[in-house]
Amino acid sequence: MDEIFLAVSGCEYDIIILVETNLDESITSVQLFGDNYNVFRNDRNIHNSTKKSGGGVLIAVRRQLASSPMCSAELDFELVFTKVQIDDTNLLISAGYIPPELRANVLYMRRFVDANNNALDCTRDGDTIIVCGDFNQANLLWKSEESNFVTADTNSVETASACLLDNMALMNLKQFCGILNPWNHILDLVFSNADSCIVHEAAVAIVKIDRPHPPLEITLVFSGSESLFEHEDIPQLDFNCIDFVALNAFLADIDWTDALSCTDVDLAVEKFSNPILQWLASNVPKKRLPAKPPWGNAHLHFLKRKKNACQRHYRRLRTPVHKLRFQIASDSYRTLNCFLYKQYVAKTQSSLHRNPKRFWNFFNSKRKSIDGVPATVSLFDEVATNASDKCELYAKHFVSVFNTASATMGQAKSAASAVPGSMCDLSLPVITEEILHTAAKKLKSSTAPGPDGIPAVVFKKCIEILTSMCWL
Repeated sequence: MDEIFLAVSGCEYDIIILVETNLDESITSVQLFGDNYNVFRNDRNIHNSTKKSGGGVLIAVRRQLASSPMCSAELDFELVFTKVQIDDTNLLISAGYIPPELRANVLYMRRFVDANNNALDCTRDGDTIIVCGDFNQANLLWKSEESNFVTADTNSVETASACLLDNMALMNLKQFCGILNPWNHILDLVFSNADSCIVHEAAVAIVKIDRPHPPLEITLVFSGSESLFEHEDIPQLDFNCIDFVALNAFLADIDWTDALSCTDVDLAVEKFSNPILQWLASNVPKKRLPAKPPWGNAHLHFLKRKKNACQRHYRRLRTPVHKLRFQIASDSYRTLNCFLYKQYVAKTQSSLHRNPKRFWNFFNSKRKSIDGVPATVSLFDEVATNASDKCELYAKHFVSVFNTASATMGQAKSAASAVPGSMCDLSLPVITEEILHTAAKKLKSSTAPGPDGIPAVVFKKCIEILTSMCWL
């Protein structure tokens, strides 16, 4: 697992597709991909295979890309589907695996392609489709065309293979993989409706190479998309470094008359919060972003930059010399990355007694997402990938299930008439300075910002000024 985890941590691929993963529920996606990818898996199970081990497929999409599953039903096949939103279009990806013993089974193939068609039925005009995987159609012979795609020799095609090819043709998908294995077969196929699709043999593999299945690198070009990614790694304010003497002096100099005289509660809260938020943004330093990876050093970062530069040059020129340079740079990075990671793990284990927090942070990073928030939140046809859009979807869901029915005036009067007058006290509560001080003392000295962006420690440390302001 560590070998894949380290390879993924240093790669620059936006999407990773693995077939014959041999995974089960005891292995989490975070163990393989860390917190950098949103992973969609269909492991081998009793529903899709009679075998207990082997098989399985997955699609891992970088978290900064808006991705969501396309099929939530339990499939009878080793298939997984993912939708990636790119500007106003979608990239629909299907990854599948057909076991060798079923490759010529016509009934199985028909049901397999039907399941694929049903999942991709949501395709819109302009969407890009990729159907790929290990189909084990060794009997198919492919010939190159002038364009990027290849065509099958249909003179002697088995019925199951013809079923697959006919289905792809009906979906206007062409086959773009012409990479032969050592036995001159093409077992891994890449179908797409994008003429810009280019398939090369990857110079460096993420996992150990299985000779019948050379690693593939698929390139797609999307026009009109300057950047597919959201702004990532935005530093947050370090509220541990607040100068409360300066903050109290600032609050004391503010004229709160306008905020206190406001009859609109929401507007009053806004006028109260804005000056504090502006002061915090101007005077509180930002947190230093944690090193990525935490076991890295300056030399590892240098080797990664060098590896990425060699990879860009190789992709552009595709010469044997540039391929060799990329492979050498990649080997150097992987060797040091593995060495530093083993050192990091050993130090973490040895520090269990004196620094248990570090150990448990590492342990939790291997079993769950770091922030605990899903990379993608969906509600019906809407998909959210950033924080504000996720909150909006949660709000829509709560509104949809909340009972907004209210009693009529007649019903309210009828209910009130049955309540004895001595039991109904509608006097307004009296809030004193003492109550405010008591409430402030009960607050935790937390530096985590609340829903309004202001941490509780601000109210706790500035309660004298704030209470006097309330009693102006």
